[in-house]
Amino acid sequence: MPLSKLLFREDFRCIQCQVPLHVSVAYTRVLGVLSVLASLALLWILGIRDLRLLLFNLPLSFLILTVMVRVAPFVVPPRLYVGKPPSVITKLDLSP
Repeated sequence: MPLSKLLFREDFRCIQCQVPLHVSVAYTRVLGVLSVLASLALLWILGIRDLRLLLFNLPLSFLILTVMVRVAPFVVPPRLYVGKPPSVITKLDLSP
């Protein structure tokens, strides 16, 4: 499967058979954590070590995540799974 910038979209499908595919949840979480850590490190290196660190962390980590989503699949290819991604909400299916 060739890598594409559409890899993280919900409607990503196989080019040949049109089966829905999704990226591993662990892969997306690791990208998120790495972007937050890179943001903190960059702010620390720039000398921001007070309350502004928390203020600037979120926008900067979002900017870093935007770049990582484009670059990371070419450095470390993600695992693709067939079907819909697992739900983040746990369902108990309690019915009378």
